[in-house]
Amino acid sequence: MRSQLRGRLQEPTATDATGGALRFGADMVAAGSATALSSPFNFARNMQFAQPLDQPPTSTLQALRALRLEVTAQPSAAAAARFLASRLYIGWGTLRVAGGMALTAQCFELFVTNFQKM
Repeated sequence: MRSQLRGRLQEPTATDATGGALRFGADMVAAGSATALSSPFNFARNMQFAQPLDQPPTSTLQALRALRLEVTAQPSAAAAARFLASRLYIGWGTLRVAGGMALTAQCFELFVTNFQKM
C-alpha cells in the first residue's frame, strides 16, 4: 500500500511551497486571532470555577467588568496591554496553539488532495 501511495503523491513545486507557506502563515494568524479573541471568555469561565463553593459563581459579565476595571487602573496603555495579556494568558501557549492548528490544517489539506485521487 505504501508504494501505491508514493506513486500517487505529487512532487511539490516551487509555487506549491510558496503557496503552502502563505497558507500556513494565514492559518497561523487566523488561529492565533481566534485563540486571543476567545481568551476573555476562558478567563470568565476560570473566574467562575475559582469561586469558593459557599459563594454563588460570578457571571461572565461580572468577571469581564472586573477585568476591565483592573485594566483601566493601569498607569499607561503599555502597562494595560501587558497586564491584559498576562491575565488572559496570551503568549507562548497562544503561539503553540496557533502553530498546531496551522500544521493540522496543512496536513488535512495534504491528505485531502492526495487521497481524492485514490
